Amino acid sequence: MRPGPDPDALPDAGARGAGAHAAGEPGRCADRNLQPTAATIARVERATLCLLNRERTKRGRARLRAQSTLAGVADRYAAQMVRERFFAHVSPAGTTMLARIRRTGYLEGDIARWSVGENLAWGTGRISTPARIVKAWMASPGHRRNILDRSYREIGVGVVLGVPEDPRAVRPTSPSSGTACAAEPDGGPRGSRGVASGT
Repeated sequence: MRPGPDPDALPDAGARGAGAHAAGEPGRCADRNLQPTAATIARVERATLCLLNRERTKRGRARLRAQSTLAGVADRYAAQMVRERFFAHVSPAGTTMLARIRRTGYLEGDIARWSVGENLAWGTGRISTPARIVKAWMASPGHRRNILDRSYREIGVGVVLGVPEDPRAVRPTSPSSGTACAAEPDGGPRGSRGVASGT
């Protein structure tokens, strides 16, 4: 298991899920500059996946596939961070990304055969767009390493509205928060499978 990147490495962004044109295809990445609102969350998630996949394919990595179980993990954790006002890879109760994913039954067999990764991000206004979040991740060595990891195959991207810190300390316009994680078994007869969840 690879430790998650340091969420304090960036001013307002930790890390986030992948990017692709509509359903994950590399290209222009429609909605890359869209700020999250209740009406645009799905579009923001797709744009994030598009941008992440563009970063991967530019460097010869396979595109990540959206995975609904992982997206559920990402959504729930992002919502928990907003609700409980914290921003960290480990919850105040001590729950890790690996534990959050394991509860779903997504990971199979010997857990030691899997590599997992997580990126977190949050921002307000213009810094909450998929383009700004992915750009911040790519500027951070730990987040970049997770995004470009060759072993990952699937991802869950989750975006929620709200900020994971005291709302009096940040601008209240178009806030979003989220989480991204990825996993991949290290070889073996079942083949490879990766996981990621994020916002």
